[in-house]
Amino acid sequence: MIPLNSWAQLLMERGNDPHSGGSEGQAQSVWVWRCDTVRLHPTLEQEELLQSVGDTVAKLINMENYRRRRALFEGKGIDYNWKSAWKRRETDYIEIYKLLGSVNFHETCRFISEMWRSFVSTLKAKKKGKLEPWQQVRPPGYRKREGQRLPIILVRFDNYKVDLQKKGITPSILEHRITLRWKTKVVGKAGEAGSANHNI
Repeated sequence: MIPLNSWAQLLMERGNDPHSGGSEGQAQSVWVWRCDTVRLHPTLEQEELLQSVGDTVAKLINMENYRRRRALFEGKGIDYNWKSAWKRRETDYIEIYKLLGSVNFHETCRFISEMWRSFVSTLKAKKKGKLEPWQQVRPPGYRKREGQRLPIILVRFDNYKVDLQKKGITPSILEHRITLRWKTKVVGKAGEAGSANHNI
């Protein structure tokens, strides 16, 4: 599990108030209560479900990045709007939309948009001469490793719960609400219910 807003954690480490907004040009931030890394121990049935969902999310990312890369290389501009993928949920991506459900599909669209926005920001930095000579600017690629899709699951910040006492995280995936256990020690008081300050 990683913090939804790592920038807020960085500000807190520097002793800044994340709610202040910082100096001009700094991004607005939110409090990050914990940052824990745990190893999940799903059952065989849970692992099968997670693999299926993760592969479907990777498929959507790859399909959408292919479409956007093609538009870029054909000189049609850079598409960094999350709505352009969302609008295709009832046409090109209808089967994926049915598998992921509205919330998970929407979060994947947002994730794709963030990748392309980052690409745009990097291009602007290059034009201003702010990049090192060795830094290469490339459009977002595909989630693949050795020719196979690399699964990923994106869970929206308000779509899961963490229970420190029972050592479990309960994300809402499709119509399922499964509880994934871990054995790693985490920071927090015993019996403290988890909050929506992690992403997995």
